[in-house]
Amino acid sequence: QLNVWGRHLLDNALAAWSVGRAVGIDDATIAVRLARACTPPRRAEVIDAGDVTFIDDTASQSQTSVKAALSLLGSLKAKRRVVICGSQFGDAATHAKFGHQIVEVGSADTMVVVGDSVREITRGAIDAGMPRAQCLHCDAVAFPEKISNFLAAGDVILFTGVDAELAQRVLALFHNAAPV
Repeated sequence: QLNVWGRHLLDNALAAWSVGRAVGIDDATIAVRLARACTPPRRAEVIDAGDVTFIDDTASQSQTSVKAALSLLGSLKAKRRVVICGSQFGDAATHAKFGHQIVEVGSADTMVVVGDSVREITRGAIDAGMPRAQCLHCDAVAFPEKISNFLAAGDVILFTGVDAELAQRVLALFHNAAPV
């Protein structure tokens, strides 16, 4: 059993299994070691906060890892999937593509953009079918308090492209939040 989230990590586990077998490690030992594997903090880290689940992907450093986090969001059962994002990598076209991916890969119902990339990300999400009313914007200062009133039981929220400290301020409002 793997204790990591995201289908993209299955390839890594299978590669590790293959290498282990190639160098003579038995299957039972490989299984035990893989069961202890974990992702680094803030890399598609799933956090249970009672009625709300968070995916902290604030340490993502590439479009590929952000897309993997969106795929994880889309795979989880939720009443509502929310992407909370900030400035992404690249230019306006890249931001618009990210907006499309929020809808198409992440199956997001709502997005909240924190920061300056609002226009391009919003345009991409709307072009992919997200209603304009579900494309929200908030400044970083008021964000934690506003978002805590916005969240509801059954929500799964992905933080990506926002400052890790901002995500931690939101998580601190949920006293029982713990990694899964």
